[in-house]
Amino acid sequence: MKRYSSSKEKQTVEGVSFKHRGGGTDESLPDMRAFPEGPPVLDYREPEPSPKKHKYQQSMKTLIPFRFGSHSHPLDDAGFFSFTTFAWMTPMMWRIFKDRLDEDSLFLSPHDGAHVNGERFQRLWDEEVARVGVEKASLPKVLMRFQKTRFIVSFLASVLFAFTVFIGPMINVLTSDGYRLFEAVIFGTFLLCVPVLLIICIIYSCFILGYTALIGVLIYLVFLPIQFFVGRLTSVYRRRAVSVTDRRVRTMNEILTCIKLIKMYAWEESFEKTMTDIRKKEMLLLQKAGYVQSLNASLTTIVPTIASIVTFIVHTALQFPLLPSTKIMLVQNPEGYLKQDKNMNAALAMVKASFSWRRPNDTNDKVAPQDLSQNGIHHADHHPALRNISFSLSKGSLLGVCGNVGSGKTSLISSILEQMHLVNGSVSANGTFAYVSQQAWIFHGTVRDNILMGESFDQSRYASVIHACSLKPDLAILPYGDQTEIGERGINLSGGQKQRVSLARAVYSNRDIFLLDDPLSAVDAHVGKHIFEECIKKELKG
Repeated sequence: MKRYSSSKEKQTVEGVSFKHRGGGTDESLPDMRAFPEGPPVLDYREPEPSPKKHKYQQSMKTLIPFRFGSHSHPLDDAGFFSFTTFAWMTPMMWRIFKDRLDEDSLFLSPHDGAHVNGERFQRLWDEEVARVGVEKASLPKVLMRFQKTRFIVSFLASVLFAFTVFIGPMINVLTSDGYRLFEAVIFGTFLLCVPVLLIICIIYSCFILGYTALIGVLIYLVFLPIQFFVGRLTSVYRRRAVSVTDRRVRTMNEILTCIKLIKMYAWEESFEKTMTDIRKKEMLLLQKAGYVQSLNASLTTIVPTIASIVTFIVHTALQFPLLPSTKIMLVQNPEGYLKQDKNMNAALAMVKASFSWRRPNDTNDKVAPQDLSQNGIHHADHHPALRNISFSLSKGSLLGVCGNVGSGKTSLISSILEQMHLVNGSVSANGTFAYVSQQAWIFHGTVRDNILMGESFDQSRYASVIHACSLKPDLAILPYGDQTEIGERGINLSGGQKQRVSLARAVYSNRDIFLLDDPLSAVDAHVGKHIFEECIKKELKG
């Protein structure tokens, strides 16, 4: 191996400069044939001091959002946004678009040129020789130092790419499979309770209704295999949809991986059609699974209703008692209510009527009477709660009952509503009833729904009722007027508002006889006066 060490010699091979220790004038050789005895080798020279500029200085400048300058290459002037969006290539692409593409259209940044990189490689080689000597100097080690940053960046990019390849199956595991495991843990324990609960419900139903309760159990048993079949069908559709989803994700990953090749061969339409077909198949399977799952969910709520309705229809058709009277107290009509001739001139009449909360022939019941305390009245007494009540109320008249707390005002209304048992005397009523309790009853829904209570909507009649019950100012301050949702038991209404909504419901029902249990107790004095004058004395009289 010949070493060129002349002090006046500099050799250049394909753009790489080899300077020898002597320095001096340069002579360039065009190619490797200028060296008949073999190519030159990297000679050792005293290592030059490292440049003051950091090797990453030019690269770090691309993190600046915007850069302005006049370097020879657009990339050397590119800021962060220009670099990430490839906007720095716009002048070059525009030049190629206007002119033809030739070797002068593409140019190289000086920082990527052979001269700069050759000088840096020579400096690293000189440092290696100075550190370990010419004989022990390792060219691969110098190459590693020369390309260390590129190796690290390439490795990290490869790791990220490998991670994105498997991101589809990972997402499926974390979403669909993880949610199924969660449902299995939450609802799987219910399977242990089902047999015990089923036996308890069957025994209790037979105890309450008798053997007709087995009809409901039979309906459950009939629908059980149907729901099982529907559930299995849902699982089949779900599994097929998951497999198609995995196929779609894999295909999309392959497209993204080979996007350059696809663009090169103009295969966009073919792959687009493939992805569209897979997506349509996936959507069709998901729709079928959704329909079947909705049917199964509907059966879960419909079956108990069907079982209850059929059970009570059969129980009533066989003329069995609805409930054993020795176990549960029911509202039953004594003969005194049914056999009295109605006075056509009177809306309501009582003649020497006495009432009790217990039936007269129930004194030997083994079941202790329940304390049905309501409004301060206890119903455990065997003696008549009301005695010798006589009055006659003509049509269109107003009757007010006054008394102390616990004197029997609410009991009188309960006796008219047949919630008490007639011991003796007679009661007659000519017409239908509308009852407003002292404790307003409000259900979950809008204000209008609570007033209409299933009746058809009549605008003029509805407006008249709203005015009579003094609800117009309250509806004006509600967010959506009478379409405002009312919470359970009227949680977002005041006591007076609930009482007036309950009163408006009774007035709108347009019944013959209105029973009002202290309707003005929860309202202000001026509101109470308005209700008494406009509602009780005018609206109800008509």
